[in-house]
Amino acid sequence: MSRRRYVRAVGPRELSDVVLLVNPAAARSGGRADTVARLLREAGVRVRTCTGTSIADSRRFAARAAASRPDALVVLGGDGMAHLAAQALVGTGVPLGLVPAGSGDDLARLLGVPRNDPAAAVAVLLRHTTRAVDVIDVDGTCVVTVLAAGFDSLVNERANALAWPRGRLRYHLATLAELRVFRPLSYRLVLDGETRVHRVRSVSVEV
Repeated sequence: MSRRRYVRAVGPRELSDVVLLVNPAAARSGGRADTVARLLREAGVRVRTCTGTSIADSRRFAARAAASRPDALVVLGGDGMAHLAAQALVGTGVPLGLVPAGSGDDLARLLGVPRNDPAAAVAVLLRHTTRAVDVIDVDGTCVVTVLAAGFDSLVNERANALAWPRGRLRYHLATLAELRVFRPLSYRLVLDGETRVHRVRSVSVEV
């Protein structure tokens, strides 16, 4: 596992051309795509909107966007869509912009992007201030915030399988359900050449 530099968020030169990648399944994306595109266009930005019907569509759109070298690839969605876009953008120099519309939006929270106000998030984009952050490279898959195994990942898996409720309440419910059945897991960790075996609740690697 290694680390690479990755440029994200959006910066001090004029923003003139963006690709807006929309996740129609995100908890709060409904109706926001038109608003975000309109606000950007009113500011003089050329907007190319891509809305797929599957993860494969979104991956393809993200790869095409990276190859077309826009000023930014703007994601309207949650952490899952941001993670998907990051796979296409790492190493390209194309920044990732965020308009949060997911259930958790942990990446937006980490970067200080407004999570409940699309207009405020667009204002951040229009400032076009980029920053470089580290990512974790796990066998070719890039992780932007934290790599979690164990209880955290089991809760996330359980939450993703729930059709109701929406938003963060879904994760609270999944946490309670997982606590009823969870038992510590065995991990073999190699740290600085030293092998350790532990039974623990979870293992996290943070950027």
